[in-house]
Amino acid sequence: MRICLGFFSRAPNVDLLTGNDNLLTIDTPSNWTFFFMRPQQLFLCMQDGTHLVTKIRNRLLSETTTLNINNDHVDINHLLHLIQNQPKLDHNLVRSDIFPHDKQNYSSCLKITSDDVLILLKQMNNKATYIYLYLLKLIILTYVKSDTEILSRLFFGWGVTFAYRIWWNSIRINKNLSQTEKDNSFITRAAWLSSEINIHTLTFIIILVSKGRLPSYALNCHLFSSQPCESTFRSARSLSGSLSSITTFSVSQFINKIGKISILNQIKSIQESSNNEYSLKFPRHHKNRRDESHASTNIQNVPTITIQHIEKIIIKAYNKAVIIMNNLLITEILKESNLNDIHKLSSFVFHKLDKRSTVDYSIINNFDAYDSLDDDDDDNTVNEPSNIDLLEYIEESPDEHENEEYNLTTSKQTFFGMKIYEKINSTKINIYFKIIINNKYYYMHKQTPARLLTVNKNHLSSDRRFRVKQTSKQH
Repeated sequence: MRICLGFFSRAPNVDLLTGNDNLLTIDTPSNWTFFFMRPQQLFLCMQDGTHLVTKIRNRLLSETTTLNINNDHVDINHLLHLIQNQPKLDHNLVRSDIFPHDKQNYSSCLKITSDDVLILLKQMNNKATYIYLYLLKLIILTYVKSDTEILSRLFFGWGVTFAYRIWWNSIRINKNLSQTEKDNSFITRAAWLSSEINIHTLTFIIILVSKGRLPSYALNCHLFSSQPCESTFRSARSLSGSLSSITTFSVSQFINKIGKISILNQIKSIQESSNNEYSLKFPRHHKNRRDESHASTNIQNVPTITIQHIEKIIIKAYNKAVIIMNNLLITEILKESNLNDIHKLSSFVFHKLDKRSTVDYSIINNFDAYDSLDDDDDDNTVNEPSNIDLLEYIEESPDEHENEEYNLTTSKQTFFGMKIYEKINSTKINIYFKIIINNKYYYMHKQTPARLLTVNKNHLSSDRRFRVKQTSKQH
């Protein structure tokens, strides 16, 4: 995601922008030092809001981290103390909400960020834990809740972003902490960059919609979730027979299945809206019974939003973040380093992230070098100009770990069906590695070791026929 968006990551050998006439482009003012995303994108993407929330919550559960904001610890035990010493009617929490068995349990995130819990934490003077969970609540309002207005999403999202930047800066300029201690005092880098990408993408979309380059329904970021996609794929797979072991489809097959699902959904929609006494009734999941009628009303006013209006909201969000973090006197630390300004703060963050940007030197070939469905005949068929003798290859590129090679001993002379060859096609050198068998060099396909090391299970975990057989045995 970061490589595609060019967000502190680049791929020198892959150019997605040059020669493409369908790029999404925005014009941002030169004084927007807080905006890190490039103004041209081939497509836009966001981290699933639900997963982002659980990522940040799970950081709180980690036993190896010591989250702290200006030496004030963010501790899960504050919530445990709340359960033990406060009436349940006041907080409505149970122990499983604090220590969920399922790390992707989103409902527990809602409960620990409820207004009642936040009020009690504030009364108990657990400031750092209160701020951590309050920012988590703002993320929920920004990316998950369906009834949040779009300008409120923009305000909440940038407020969280600036609060995290202030927190991160205060840790980085602390000379009394080692690098490991600095990393353990903050949320994970993946979660932080995901929150940055989300708010930049949301701002990008708002600008495009205001310019009329995207439809207004593109602002429904609460629908940018993997769960509807997963549900669609599960429905498509369920159209196969119960004894079918096929779990993947071609694009054409998938489109045909989606067409059938679309017809069923159309029938379902017509029947549910019908007042006929004999209309068909379809089962509904309990999560879909919730009232989602509170749609955002901000879409009607989006075309009137200007860049100046967006900038005012972002600056207002920065001031709100300063007020939040100033509860722990963290802004005093930034003043000492002359980082108490939105532009200086953002420039410092940009400089540090740019120094640690990721570089991917992958290349796009004309063949699928990593296709796991290569035929044995294709692998074993070599043309004379493209042949690579293993010994010649070793002379040209000596192995740095030659002393660590192991000699495999076997009575076999041929390895039919195992993808082990003396010579291979030079275009497929990346999907093989060299081994020594009976004091002789061979090429082994990268899939082969996984099968050789498999002792007990000779089938895929998704083999539906095996599951059906097991179920029938139980009955």
